[in-house]
Amino acid sequence: METINKKPNQTPIEHYWKAGIFVVVGVLVVGLVITLIMSQSSKKEKQAQDQLFAIEAQYFKHLEAANPNPTEDPKTVPAKVDTGKLKTDLQGFIASNKGLVASQMASMYLSDLMIKENKSAEALDLLKSNKSTDSHLTNLLLIKKIGQIQAQMNQCNEAVTTWDDLLKIKNAGFLRDEIKINQSLCFIEQKDFPRAEKILMEIKSENMKYDTLSKDMKKMSEASQETQTAVRNATQTNREIEKILRLIQFRQQSEKSGS
Repeated sequence: METINKKPNQTPIEHYWKAGIFVVVGVLVVGLVITLIMSQSSKKEKQAQDQLFAIEAQYFKHLEAANPNPTEDPKTVPAKVDTGKLKTDLQGFIASNKGLVASQMASMYLSDLMIKENKSAEALDLLKSNKSTDSHLTNLLLIKKIGQIQAQMNQCNEAVTTWDDLLKIKNAGFLRDEIKINQSLCFIEQKDFPRAEKILMEIKSENMKYDTLSKDMKKMSEASQETQTAVRNATQTNREIEKILRLIQFRQQSEKSGS
């Protein structure tokens, strides 16, 4: 049975959620570029994005200093950022730019700092106060993060509802598999193994068409770039599902043995 590498005192579920943090940061950078392009018609939004840029640079310096590359020359690692000032700057920016996409991005940065200080409830309130019903990327990621924090706080039912509502929003389809997997992880923590397994098997079933295509090299070579990307994503998703299904099996066996 394959084991999941994790830090001491870190549950397998936390391993999956925390592994997504760096991916989210990367997506946020892409999201900033997309948002800037889409919001050129809004002078106020553009001004806010320009103002956020300097604060954001400090946030990424903080991340880099807090998570240095072990192979990197220590002399090149940036000095630690004053997180107190960074939080104050983010709070001030959010307060003066309510309702803007830039404010949503700032709230996600600030929520990360709060979580590291064991202030998950405050981080959750912050994100809830800045979410909207819009379908732009930043808002979708913000709502997804609300669900993740709820799950980490053992508010699984609330997290599942948040994620279900997210999937009803236009343009959120690309998050579907990830959200469904997160929901299954929540149910595993609640020891509702049948429900978790059902969700995972539904995803596998829906990805079956891509699985069949991936084994046909001729059809793959003739497929569009979009289809090839969908096949690769489905293959990766199915691998993650197999790992989680083994986790479910392990947890069920542990429950039966009373360990």
